[in-house]
Amino acid sequence: MSRTWGDELDSSVQQTFDMIRPLLIRACKPIAMSFEEIKERYNINVDSAELEVNFNFSATGIPYVVSSKQDSSITIKLHLSPNMKENQS
Repeated sequence: MSRTWGDELDSSVQQTFDMIRPLLIRACKPIAMSFEEIKERYNINVDSAELEVNFNFSATGIPYVVSSKQDSSITIKLHLSPNMKENQS
């Protein structure tokens, strides 16, 4: 059975996500760790967070970390609420 263009595209997409996965984990870990610190220090819950990371890709489809400030972009949006359980005590 021969591979189709769609099979090659699926394989390429999977390879790209496999390369991006470690970058996403490294980007999310400090944010997740900060949730607990915000809760402990300020008695505020982080209800949810949005992390927007823009990856650049070379012509061959390989993701890379940008080296100049104007090319990089990361947006973090936290949704906060008071820790009602602890405030009621």
